[in-house]
Amino acid sequence: KLKNYVYIYRDPFGIKPLFYTFEDQKLIICSEQKPLLKDKVLTLNKENCIRYLKMGISFDKESTFYNEVKQFPKGKILKYDLNNGLIKEHNSQNTLDRIQLSGREEYNHEDHRTFLNQTIESHLISDSEIASTISSGVDSTYISLYMQSKLKDKAKNYTLESSHFECELDEELIYELNNLSVKKVLVDSSLSIKNIKEVMNITNCPFRTSSWLFINNLFKEISTNSKSKVILVGEGGDELYSGYRRLIYPYLFCLEQEKNNQLFTDSINNFCKSLNINKGIIEEKYFKYTSNLKRNTDYEDSRFWNILKDDIKDYYSERHLLSFSEFKSLNSNTEVFYKQNLRRYFTRSLIPSDLYLLDHLSMRYSLELRVPFIDIELYKYVMNISYKDHFRNGFNKFMLRDASVLTPNSIRWNPVKKQRPNTNSLLVYDLYPDLIKKFILSDNLFFNPKLAIETFQKDLIAKNSSSSSFWFRVLSLFLFNEDNLQIK
Repeated sequence: KLKNYVYIYRDPFGIKPLFYTFEDQKLIICSEQKPLLKDKVLTLNKENCIRYLKMGISFDKESTFYNEVKQFPKGKILKYDLNNGLIKEHNSQNTLDRIQLSGREEYNHEDHRTFLNQTIESHLISDSEIASTISSGVDSTYISLYMQSKLKDKAKNYTLESSHFECELDEELIYELNNLSVKKVLVDSSLSIKNIKEVMNITNCPFRTSSWLFINNLFKEISTNSKSKVILVGEGGDELYSGYRRLIYPYLFCLEQEKNNQLFTDSINNFCKSLNINKGIIEEKYFKYTSNLKRNTDYEDSRFWNILKDDIKDYYSERHLLSFSEFKSLNSNTEVFYKQNLRRYFTRSLIPSDLYLLDHLSMRYSLELRVPFIDIELYKYVMNISYKDHFRNGFNKFMLRDASVLTPNSIRWNPVKKQRPNTNSLLVYDLYPDLIKKFILSDNLFFNPKLAIETFQKDLIAKNSSSSSFWFRVLSLFLFNEDNLQIK
């Protein structure tokens, strides 16, 4: 107060958004963009629009979709001087890139389970009713069952059902969950343009998958028809514990670089048995992974980049996982290389945008969001354990599965989680293909219209599921900019 300084801080993961803009030379701060956008002449940020369209990335940088609003960086303390209006970095000790990743501690089942349970228990402190979302995955199931063991009948659990897909939790599975109290929420009305725009109006951004339409309806149901004011979600479990199958390949690469030939061979054989993957497919994908290590990009959707206009075709061609040159820059340290691949999920792809959307959708319905797997002390603990324990015995998320003593084996050691059908495909090929064609052929910054319409027509005829995520991003980006704001 005496020095006229204001200190601004965000947590290391950015669980809670924090935005700012300048107005009449004054700094305006808010956890939402909407109040900051009011009464401004708005323009869209070209870089963020292109990165979102090409790779589905957003909210990983300080810039946003609007040039007029910025994000405060995660994990840093900034000092705003009220005397001269300048913002300076005051402290950056709590950013994720400061956390050591070279640890090779031996995994201990009891220590890890105790630490994880204490972390989740710290998220159960509340003077109001707590709910959780649950699917058939090991991460959300862990949270729900542990919550029930502590809160008994006060624990409320919710899952989705729809005529578009079967509920991931059937009655037999619920019975195996010790008759966990689970309410199924019907979300049949979620696929309309009206609902897409509703989510965009809440979040002030396009979103990369139609799953957010269902999450919006789920949170609305919990808020309207229950007393719950706190909601626990399982996001972060895949990113912390190596849940994505594509991480098999940097894992194998690290073993090969260490010349750990026996574990390399054993791991491939274990993946075949534990994850039910054909050995030939593993070897083929590993060869593709190593071949791509020296390329500018490893994104599967890069096959669409040739339908973009020439001036943006190679614009922001980034990698999802680390490259060979980055491996060399780390002095070929396999431990750090593998864990930096995990860290990218938290700092760049998926988690930043997911946390932003979860926060805005939950707050829209007056629900306090809690994300137990995205916890800085838990992150430090897991990153101190050797990467080799992430895929022990051929299971992804081995450490989390191993800790899941309350979870029935049909989920705990299930190699293939029951997945909802791809509703992106339904939206882009069955419901709104004409709208996508209209967008492609419009006067826009992005597409070579001839190439783009030919490519979309082929995917439309084949109803190509693997392409639907890209076309959904096209649909959502153009709906987001229906007012034709200038992009610069």
